[in-house]
Amino acid sequence: MDKLKVLNISINPIDELIEEKVIESKPTSSVVIIPDKTRDNDNAVIWVFPEGTEDFYYYLKNHSKESLGDVDIAEGNIGELQQHNDLLDLATILISTPAISILINIISSYIYDYLTIKKKSANKIDVKLKIIKKGKTKITELEFEGTAEDFKKVMGSINDKDYD
Repeated sequence: MDKLKVLNISINPIDELIEEKVIESKPTSSVVIIPDKTRDNDNAVIWVFPEGTEDFYYYLKNHSKESLGDVDIAEGNIGELQQHNDLLDLATILISTPAISILINIISSYIYDYLTIKKKSANKIDVKLKIIKKGKTKITELEFEGTAEDFKKVMGSINDKDYD
């Protein structure tokens, strides 16, 4: 499996969240953490954040104010998905500012800090992250799945201009 998948998508995920009455209105921040759509055991659609999203949100909020502006989190009828393995499943991020590389650097720092606190090796923790970039003419979804060790190498090569 490729560590990075890049897709052009046709619908703004915020519009879908509003349409399905998960949130009431569009957030105004340029960086918004949004839940993922999944199904429960009864096959009903549910919206969830990965475990640890609150910590991730506060980390982004505290480390990106000057470089990316405000960070917001979609609030509404949303649950939290519990993880029980060596997977750092980061919440989906919608970004509408051109500075995607700055966001990736901040996330890399978060991963490093997470590994330090957990006393884990970068090649022992898998990272899953989806960034949805709302550019001037298109919406692009970047989905990374790989080790923490690979994150900086793969995601660090992303150029802001490629996703405008």
